[in-house]
Amino acid sequence: MDWILQHGSQELGVFVNAPILCVAFLILGIVAAWWFRGSTDKGRLDGVKAQNEGLREQIHAWEQRLTLAREQEQAATKKPQRLKKR
Repeated sequence: MDWILQHGSQELGVFVNAPILCVAFLILGIVAAWWFRGSTDKGRLDGVKAQNEGLREQIHAWEQRLTLAREQEQAATKKPQRLKKR
């Protein structure tokens, strides 16, 4: 406990004797943390955007398949009607 009090008072002395330097290091740490958070969030956001684009392409492909299936169904139901009319 004495060691903590002794070293703690030395560290407190540094803060009291050089407050501008301590504030500068604090601001530097905050800016570094802000930048790191932004860079990791940007990577995550880019990944989500890419995943979203991939899902949109899949939806478009499924819509094209559905349209083709509907057209084929309509063509299949119209053929027997043509044969009956002749």
